Order: sequence, then structure tokens, then C-alpha cells
Amino acid sequence: MGINPKDLLELVCIPACKQLNMLSMDALGLMMGTGAIESALGGALIQRTAQGNIVTGGGLGWLQMQPNAHDDCWNVVIRPTIGRPGNFSKLFPYQDAPASLMCTDLLYAAMMCRAQYSRFAEPLPAYTDSVAVYNYYKKYWNTGAGASTLEKWTAVYPPIIALLNKTDLNAYK
Repeated sequence: MGINPKDLLELVCIPACKQLNMLSMDALGLMMGTGAIESALGGALIQRTAQGNIVTGGGLGWLQMQPNAHDDCWNVVIRPTIGRPGNFSKLFPYQDAPASLMCTDLLYAAMMCRAQYSRFAEPLPAYTDSVAVYNYYKKYWNTGAGASTLEKWTAVYPPIIALLNKTDLNAYK
């Protein structure tokens, strides 16, 4: 059992995207979909084996970002912007934070997810196109080696679309 999706959307994802000046329905769909398939929206905060053992180097937080991806995102995307105003300035206070902070700080994990997805030139797919969102997630987050499948995605993503369809971003601006 994970976190209430509406709470996660309104109290974590929207504020994270707002702080980075990257708020869009498509970003929210991608982030919520990532969390839904990776951890059942926070049902798991650290990647474990079937026997319950922690996977070394495995995913962390409700979005299950791997520590090496966290560190690479800092080194390639965020750290080069320190000292300049811009989208990532809200992350600067976290610059020495360990990747494990994503297990306890939902907002930080969401901001890192959005920063990670922002590094790619390919535009975000429309949140209403479930297959396109899955393909983007699979290409840039889960990769070919990951366990995610389109079948699993289609089981968890339709409620995300329904939730977003009831969301008015103008209320958060």
C-alpha cells in the first residue's frame, strides 16, 4: 500500500515542479507514473530482493532513483548551475546530501526525478498518451535492463490519468 495519490500529487509533485519552475501536466504524469510503477506510490522506499534484503546500489525513495543516477544528475545537470539563478537553485542547499535522503524526503526525491528527466532533449510526452509516457519512462528511467513492462504500466497508469484530468494547475500558480 502506497501514499494516497492525490496527496502525493498535491503535496509533493506539484510543489517540487513549482520550485524548479518546471510544472506541467506532462511532467506530473511522468513523475506519478514513475512512482506508481517503481514503488506503488511509496509502498517501498528502498529496493529489496524477493527475500527482503536491500539491493546494493538499488533504487531509493518513492521514485526508486538509483544512487549512481542521483550522483550523476548532481554532477552533470545540477552542480554546473550553482551560483547562477535558474531552475535548480532550490536544490543547491542539498548539494552534499547523500542519495539516501530520497528515502526520507519525498520532496527532494521528486525534485531529483524532475531534474533527471529534464536532462533529455526529447520533449515530455502528453500525460494522456499512456504508451508514450511508458516508453519515455522506460528509455530514460527504467532502461532495457529494468523489470518494468508495458503490461505492468497499463495496470497502474490509468488512475494517474484520471487524477490529472481532475487537476487544475491554475489553482497552484
